[in-house]
Amino acid sequence: YHVLEAVLEAATGETFAALVQSRIAGPLALADTRVADGTVEPRLAASYVVTGDRGAPGPCLRPERFGASAALVSTAPDLARFGAALLGGRLLPAALRDTLWASGPETGWAAMGQWAYPKRLADGRAVRVVERQGSLGAHEALHVLLPDEGLAVVVLKNAGSASLFGLAWQPGLPIDLLEAVLAPAAARRR
Repeated sequence: YHVLEAVLEAATGETFAALVQSRIAGPLALADTRVADGTVEPRLAASYVVTGDRGAPGPCLRPERFGASAALVSTAPDLARFGAALLGGRLLPAALRDTLWASGPETGWAAMGQWAYPKRLADGRAVRVVERQGSLGAHEALHVLLPDEGLAVVVLKNAGSASLFGLAWQPGLPIDLLEAVLAPAAARRR
């Protein structure tokens, strides 16, 4: 990500922060999305190193020190709007988006910067999933896109040692989310 950041800045003559603002956050009206610069934000949770076996918070991390690899900060609503824009073709043409999400068993379902895989749900339906995860200390972000359903699901956390992550070949929160989000309405009322 640091190399990509340097390439983008050299190719455009703009800083990574300016590119995020001009190419993504501004056009999509993502008011709470930016590259961290050390400014204290009342709505931005601090990220801590998790210490001890009980997940107690340790020293505070400074995301601005991590550049493109972990300095992008946002809120769940902004991240959901980003996902909707990606699903709706507002960020990339469909052909480029399909390239971004191309994967298969030969790559371990790894696509460009995320996992993209088919998943069979408990009710037998097969769904296509695009899952992006990120973490810095105890901060974790889970962004699950369901392209064929046009849905984006976002979960953020900043405390504790429990992980949000789980991939197609193991049980975990992404699969549990799929089951809950895609469950028939009657089943959800039970």
